[in-house]
Amino acid sequence: MNWDVVAAIGQAVSALALFGLLIQLSYARTEARRSVLDGMSNSIISVMAMSLDARCLGASMKANAALGGERHPFVAALMNAGLTEEEANILQLREAANWHAIAQAIRNADSLRRDDMVALEVNLRRLYAKSPVGRLWYQHAKGGVVANPYVMRYVDNILAQPI
Repeated sequence: MNWDVVAAIGQAVSALALFGLLIQLSYARTEARRSVLDGMSNSIISVMAMSLDARCLGASMKANAALGGERHPFVAALMNAGLTEEEANILQLREAANWHAIAQAIRNADSLRRDDMVALEVNLRRLYAKSPVGRLWYQHAKGGVVANPYVMRYVDNILAQPI
């Protein structure tokens, strides 16, 4: 066998190995991003659950009022509708926890089965189109910190479709 042929085969094998490595790196980055986002969402949801404790919620509202903090527009709207500040904050926390769980599912939609996507879309319509509380929360969330443009576009597209 000619050394040129052996060298060409070696180059072809190393090119294939490099291509495989690049694919693995891309996959690893995607999985690492998913893992980080999952961790962030789970942490946020856990903190929100802890914030529902009556002592924690009361202390938070008291400190916010004492320091001249502004109410979240969603909380203010609910209070204008007749809810107490505590009730409005509880709903704010619940809606935010729902949002973080749903947003994480949307960001990972490529790994969901079709029937999972259908269930997700049904829940989006139930939470943000049919429920007046969810619809109000979503309208206030659009301009806020939770407004991930990709996730918002996805939800807006689902809500714009006829049922």
